Amino acid sequence: MTHLSKKALVTALGFIILSGCSSSGSDSKDEDAVNLDVSGVQALSQNSKVPARVFPVADVDQYEFTVNDANSLVRVEVDGDALNSNIELSVLVMKRLADGSYEQVMGVHKQEGSRSVQTLDVDFLNEEAGTRYRVHVRDYKDDAAQTTRSDGSSEKYTITWRVGGAAINPNGTKEDGEVIVAGDSDTCYTGEIGSFRDVDWMNFNANNGIYRVSTSWRPYNSDVKVTPQIMLVNPSGDVIRTVVANNNSSQNYIFNELLTAGLHSVVISDVGDDDFDLASHYTVCVDPVTSQELAANDEQSNAVVYDNSGSVSGSLDYSGDVDFYSFNAAEGELINFSLATTSDNTCSVTYEVNILNSAGEGLFSKSYTSAELQKEIQVRAPADDTYAIGISEAASSDCTTYGSSDGSSIEYTLNLDVDSIALADPNEVVETGVCSSPTAMLDGVDEGSEEGKIGYAGDIDCFQININDNDTDYRTLELSFTAPGSHVDYELDIRNNRGLTQTFEDTNASENEVRWDISYLITPTAAGSGNGTEVFEFQVSDLGWDEADTVTGYTLAAKLVKLEEAQNSPDPALEGATDVVTVHEYYKENDEQKALAGLAMADDVNKVVMDGQEYMANDTCFAVDRSTATTVDNVTTISFTNWCSGFIDYYGDSDLYKVNLRALYDAARGLTEPSTNSFVCSYDATLFSPAPGSNVEYAWKFHEDENVDNVIASNEYNGGVRDSNTATGGVFLRGAHSRDVNFFTSVGAGLAELPVYVRVLDIRFNDFDGFHDIPYYMNFSMNCQDGNSP
Repeated sequence: MTHLSKKALVTALGFIILSGCSSSGSDSKDEDAVNLDVSGVQALSQNSKVPARVFPVADVDQYEFTVNDANSLVRVEVDGDALNSNIELSVLVMKRLADGSYEQVMGVHKQEGSRSVQTLDVDFLNEEAGTRYRVHVRDYKDDAAQTTRSDGSSEKYTITWRVGGAAINPNGTKEDGEVIVAGDSDTCYTGEIGSFRDVDWMNFNANNGIYRVSTSWRPYNSDVKVTPQIMLVNPSGDVIRTVVANNNSSQNYIFNELLTAGLHSVVISDVGDDDFDLASHYTVCVDPVTSQELAANDEQSNAVVYDNSGSVSGSLDYSGDVDFYSFNAAEGELINFSLATTSDNTCSVTYEVNILNSAGEGLFSKSYTSAELQKEIQVRAPADDTYAIGISEAASSDCTTYGSSDGSSIEYTLNLDVDSIALADPNEVVETGVCSSPTAMLDGVDEGSEEGKIGYAGDIDCFQININDNDTDYRTLELSFTAPGSHVDYELDIRNNRGLTQTFEDTNASENEVRWDISYLITPTAAGSGNGTEVFEFQVSDLGWDEADTVTGYTLAAKLVKLEEAQNSPDPALEGATDVVTVHEYYKENDEQKALAGLAMADDVNKVVMDGQEYMANDTCFAVDRSTATTVDNVTTISFTNWCSGFIDYYGDSDLYKVNLRALYDAARGLTEPSTNSFVCSYDATLFSPAPGSNVEYAWKFHEDENVDNVIASNEYNGGVRDSNTATGGVFLRGAHSRDVNFFTSVGAGLAELPVYVRVLDIRFNDFDGFHDIPYYMNFSMNCQDGNSP
């Protein structure tokens, strides 16, 4: 720290903060001004005190003098003891260059509101004789001014200069640094960033060992602009550690470092190199730290031999500390370990655990927060070898660096044992990533389940279902994956021999129950798409490949369901819905699929392509003979007497209902021949599902066949999502009679037909979770009128 200037001049051009104001300083406002020239700059004579005032607010007093002594120390003294504490007196010294411009030399200021004295000294080195200097004196924030006392006198400051100042920046280099004796609290050093570009050096001698370097930063108030940078430098001049302090918050910053013998340094400066503050202080202390291990097991080659007999305690004592423990394991054995903290450390440490083979190659790596330490982790040994487990502080943590309030060591207890794998896991896959021997499911039956466990980090469990499609039934393969809460973030990968690839991931990183329900359509050979046996393969793993669970495990269940039976025995369409739905038309998936395959009577005009997939739209549910109409003020309201009902039967399924707008509008107006005029319609939709509600998140959307080519455009007029957790009563999703441009259809003149499709789907496109539990009921009405816009 220093109250003085730098020994070298600052080369930044301009006046920076303090120089950017007018030159009308003390010329007309200061009755004490003397030798005031026409430019508004007052000449100063050496050793002559000049009284002046900072008045009015934002006043800048300017002074000039010439130094004729080369290579001399110069001091500018400003005595502001008589000023009120609201004035943050600021003094800036600048040197005139050959081209007439000025460059900043040095400056100081007092903190606003400070009750300490306001005597400011600026010391600098004048290198050449005849150098001219300019001084600005002002309130640093330009928000206060001197006042008149009750006796009528004015508050004043005085300014003078002389040759012969103090030593320039006494601790600005390592050679001139302050001396701190490690372990001696009397030599802790207190200083401040006392001038522009101030750099403070503090030196201490260290032996080979661990040292705690603590810096206490105490800003004066929340307006402090200085942001201290704290560096620890070794005897060779290399920076070991750096931290930038919070500029307006009191904080202790601690370095715990393993140092070699020699002279080390703490260097503190303003990180922006553009501010100073005499009212805010820091204190640096250095203390040796006693450690039981002192880097004895910091290398894998020096690892403590672990005999598989229980637990061992250790500590992380300094930044970069790593503790290694070695042990033997045979191929296929399970390495079980857990970590627990044993110290009441106020810093929330994050541990990093690495397991290496004898060649130093990584087998496992994982970071654990303090809250995760009680987990038991299992890692499988791939070969007979001597392994090492390394424990350190993760890079994202900073407890041994500078985060701990007391800088104490981080103590832990390691529990480690090596056992043969004995998992109730029939589908263990030894070759990681290869399903060489998957567990067969549904072997000759239509329903079954398997239980498994992710028994070690990197474990993959494989299952396979072979489905013979040599029949005429449309079926769905219903899958359910369930796992109770655990720290495994499950991943389920599904693929078949017909190009299907799908992945489910538990990405919420919580330990809640995991459940995925999914259903796939199985097409029979008779439909023309059969290709022998359809093979499904399922892989279960941990999403991060770094966790295991030998306690709870998971269940994978599968069931083959014939669509015809699922929808007819019994018919659920009216259960719990008779008070809302009086008439309905039930659209069966089995009928739709048969129509698409040409196995049942169908009109190809209703075959629709959406996103590359074919659907057979229902054109009877919202047909003319199901509609009623009323006209008021040239607006015709068309509604339908029946509801459309169905299920979302499999992953990716949608039910489409075709609506011919012109035919409906013409019929509502009593026309017997197709009209050719332009008209526009808006919609009011209702989606209903009886209590207790389906697990499917039903939604509705409107699509317009813009080109009348049976390809649905991507624009969606409106939609809504049903609350699948409703316990009682039905849920209605309504779309108001909107006049929004995105929710009406305009049918142009001469266009004979413009089909609109009402679509019902599962809004969560990445899953299916209904299994034909509760159907949906869909209805809507239209408001139509002549013209091109509502």
